[in-house]
Amino acid sequence: TRSVIGTCTEAVDGRPLAECEDLTVWKKAVREFGDLQVQLISRVDEMVTSGCPLVDLTSYGDQVSSIIEGEQWHVDGEEFGPLQNRVDEIEKMSRTLADSRVPVSLDHGDLGPWQIILAEQPCFLDCSDSCLTHPFLSLFLFFDYLEGVRANGRESIKQLLSDEATIRQELTLSYLAAWQDYGTEVDLVAEFEVAQSLGPIHVALKFARLLSHGFDSQWDLAGSVPQYLKKFIEQSETPS
Repeated sequence: TRSVIGTCTEAVDGRPLAECEDLTVWKKAVREFGDLQVQLISRVDEMVTSGCPLVDLTSYGDQVSSIIEGEQWHVDGEEFGPLQNRVDEIEKMSRTLADSRVPVSLDHGDLGPWQIILAEQPCFLDCSDSCLTHPFLSLFLFFDYLEGVRANGRESIKQLLSDEATIRQELTLSYLAAWQDYGTEVDLVAEFEVAQSLGPIHVALKFARLLSHGFDSQWDLAGSVPQYLKKFIEQSETPS
């Protein structure tokens, strides 16, 4: 792959994907991100040695229980009590991804249309939240951020992304084309949807991990743990 990982916008001569009015370019960008993740599978041990966290998906149920029962993240027990009844469901989804044929690779951690710069070769910026886990989890925030692009983008961008279901399907299939060696399209799509369902939990636990290691909790992140736990509840209650 010709894709690269960068650090800051100023270092790259190009424009963000969020400003692009060509859906073909959007599809190519997510495909190339998938290609990059496939290329990085062989370097997982190297990334672990370099300090990139290797996430244990099988512990997600226990971690959610600890957050609900504790006081560190200001998660109100009464408000989030129903989440405790869904720990088994969280564990089942986590186990599905942990047992997948799709290998562990880099999760960008904050992938959005503003972090993809369309330069001579695509550059994926801002990997400070990255970890090693099931790679499909990276796309949860990408799709989540599309809501902001639809709300705040130019009228032409809003029009491009207006058919949410179709855009999501086309981008998903383009991304999954990079993973065709690891399953049929039907199987990959099913697993991708599991990753998207688990995505809010994955992000909530990411913030809990970062904040536990001294990440500046005053930098608008302290509320992110309950925010994404709420999103999991809301997402689960929304009809497909």
